Amino acid sequence: MNEELVSTLDLGPTVLAALGLPRPAHLQGRVFVGTEREPEPEFVFATRDRFDEHYDGVRAVRSRGYKYIRNLYPHLPRCQWLAYQDKHPAMQSLWKGRREGSLSGEQAWFFEASRPTEEFYDLERDPLELNNVAGSLELAGELERHRQALEEWMRRVGDLWAEPEEQMVRRFWPEGKQPVTASPLVLVYDASSPVGRVFKAGLKLQAPALFQFYSATAGASIGWRYEEDATGAWRLAQGLVELCPGVVRIEAKAIRIGYAESAVQAWEMEVKA
Repeated sequence: MNEELVSTLDLGPTVLAALGLPRPAHLQGRVFVGTEREPEPEFVFATRDRFDEHYDGVRAVRSRGYKYIRNLYPHLPRCQWLAYQDKHPAMQSLWKGRREGSLSGEQAWFFEASRPTEEFYDLERDPLELNNVAGSLELAGELERHRQALEEWMRRVGDLWAEPEEQMVRRFWPEGKQPVTASPLVLVYDASSPVGRVFKAGLKLQAPALFQFYSATAGASIGWRYEEDATGAWRLAQGLVELCPGVVRIEAKAIRIGYAESAVQAWEMEVKA
């Protein structure tokens, strides 16, 4: 068991290191296991922002002994409506208890109508984070240390919590128009050619043959399926796929988060034995 301070941001660098792959310069986080393990940090940071139907803004920093939380919208309740969240049996049970007035003090805390601007928890004495000691004179020095660490981190990463969604959309979508993911191409590799080719109608392939997909939109994912697949389920394109002799019909679409999906493309490929 690893008891060090670990953030989900550390998963990317750690997986890349385990695979022996280089780490992009922009990637945050550290390697926390293996031969390339990096030292444990003094702090790890957490955020809470946009959640489907509602906005929120929470920033937090955790050290070995303490957690500091800053509520950027303290006037908002702790529990805001979220359709996806309310499907969970645990949330339905909490709402039932709230209606019936049967929740304990700790459970009722989740439904408070507002929040303090700052929360500070002594994790050794209060591991469940139920007693906010932000006003403690004894811990004033630790509170300030964590407060400064959070502010420095927000400056360093360029925290955009105050930027309205509409302004982000204008920045991400030039002239307010949602970009469209470039349609996928099929690249084929077969015995009749020494190099890969973009498949076009009428092209005959000679076994053994392979294919893979490509989209000109950087970062796009491609979903594909066989037309005759009775389930109609899309599968994620990952590397080369073997083509068996005969006629094969496939279709695919390209998708990138924030972009509109491409149109579905279809191909019929004949492979001769």
